[in-house]
Amino acid sequence: MKSRILTAFLLVAFCCNLIYAQLTIHTIGDSTMEQKSTDSTSNPNGQRGWAQMLTQFVVNGAVVNDRAKSGTSSKTFYEDKDSYGNYRFWATVKPQIKAGDYVIIQFGHNDEKDAGWQSAHNGIAYTGIGTNPWEQYTQYLIKYVNEVRALGATPILFTPIVRNGFTGSTMTATACHNMGTDSIGRPIDYPAAMRKVASDMNVALVDHTLLTKAYCESIGQSQTTSLVYNVGDGTHLGIFGATTYARLAVKELIRQGILSDYLNANPDILVSPTALSYGKCYVNASSVSQLSLSGTDLTPENGTLTVTAPNGYTLSTSQNGTYSQTLQFNYTLGTINLTNFYVKFKPSVEGNYNDSIVLSNGVKTKKISVTGQCITLTGQNASAYWELSAAPGAAVTQGPINIIPETYCNMALQSYAAPGSTTTWSGATTSWTGVALSSTTKTQRNLIANSNPAGTWPAGDIDIVNNRFMQFGVTAIEGTVFDIDSIGLYGGGAGGSGMRFKVYISKDSLFSDPNSTVMIGDRGTVANTSNQMYL
Repeated sequence: MKSRILTAFLLVAFCCNLIYAQLTIHTIGDSTMEQKSTDSTSNPNGQRGWAQMLTQFVVNGAVVNDRAKSGTSSKTFYEDKDSYGNYRFWATVKPQIKAGDYVIIQFGHNDEKDAGWQSAHNGIAYTGIGTNPWEQYTQYLIKYVNEVRALGATPILFTPIVRNGFTGSTMTATACHNMGTDSIGRPIDYPAAMRKVASDMNVALVDHTLLTKAYCESIGQSQTTSLVYNVGDGTHLGIFGATTYARLAVKELIRQGILSDYLNANPDILVSPTALSYGKCYVNASSVSQLSLSGTDLTPENGTLTVTAPNGYTLSTSQNGTYSQTLQFNYTLGTINLTNFYVKFKPSVEGNYNDSIVLSNGVKTKKISVTGQCITLTGQNASAYWELSAAPGAAVTQGPINIIPETYCNMALQSYAAPGSTTTWSGATTSWTGVALSSTTKTQRNLIANSNPAGTWPAGDIDIVNNRFMQFGVTAIEGTVFDIDSIGLYGGGAGGSGMRFKVYISKDSLFSDPNSTVMIGDRGTVANTSNQMYL
């Protein structure tokens, strides 16, 4: 779905013993920083970005605007456009940056693609994601620094976090983003290139590579795998890993005297996320979100932390368990070990449900804002249906909505054919129009565009690539409101079991705003069986 929403924010200074100006910490980077969904259905392995967890350590009215985007490099975050030619990421962040703000800049993971820009070109025409550290990577870092300063804000360069790669008890050079040498003898070393930019331009630098390397080596490979990178690969972080890496960053910023008035590295109760927004739902429909909880240096040392939900919300320690209004966590030695709990929004009466979940041990109290709206379905029903089994015309529609035709970005139509002779369909035996699904049902088969050779998928992609997608959309007719109550599709891979994909919806036409973009289908963290169509 696509519609543009204009939101106004009222900024209020917080007054205590001191008056602090409202300050925003903007973060730009890749999936290791990105704000992930807390919905346990769309994000079942609990993946988090470390910048997403910064909110737990921010005080005195500062806020975090996490605009990191999965699959981006220093180049594509700056240059990426949608299928209509509109810039999607950096160009949408800049208008939000005001004088006095800070901008954390971390790139490197995806800059390594294509062997660091084909290890210095080799005469190949290049349109990919990767960069050479001493050429494009450096050039884009300089662009970000100059443009942030021109806005009156302060840039902070962050070298990329390590990947999970060990030789014995030591992390490998590759895990630390040193990929060897290019064809003219330069090290393909992204942290080294960023350090040089920081030195040359007198920019604050947090060497997150060295900080995370030291931490992982201190706990060893086994615990690094089970605690930090526990989401199925050696790049992305679970809740504990993301929180730990955020704390390392905060401690280093405080050590350097950066943002010291707005950061607290040792809060006693940690809850993430610090707010939940459920948007609109219908009477007796439900939505579940996952929160993480931990505690350090609590007073009293032995006690019980009680979590209480307001009307319309219930709590459970298991996603599919029994939900109630309260939960209790007993603890000793002032410590609550990292645990998850779940919040279900299931309103029974139409109206707004804006309140707080309260956590208290009798001495310390934390509140988590929860907002949601319960509506009843009124007016005329509307729907859109794309049956991608033959050359597409207009989508089949009912009711007062406008259709945005299917668009491609760095993808191309190959044919309309059954995925394979043994195609199976999960979840249903008929399509939404009642057509029987079988091994011979045709689907729209698409291939990557602009690859060499044509139609060849690059090796080593472990994350979504933001400028490679197909997109569908609807908009409300002027003067009406279109409420979405269900979205569904089939997707799969043909000819091999390596294909992976994710499905996002957004009210932001550029899919650039994390607050308006939600992942509803994650087939990107598991291998998909060839010729299996997933609902």
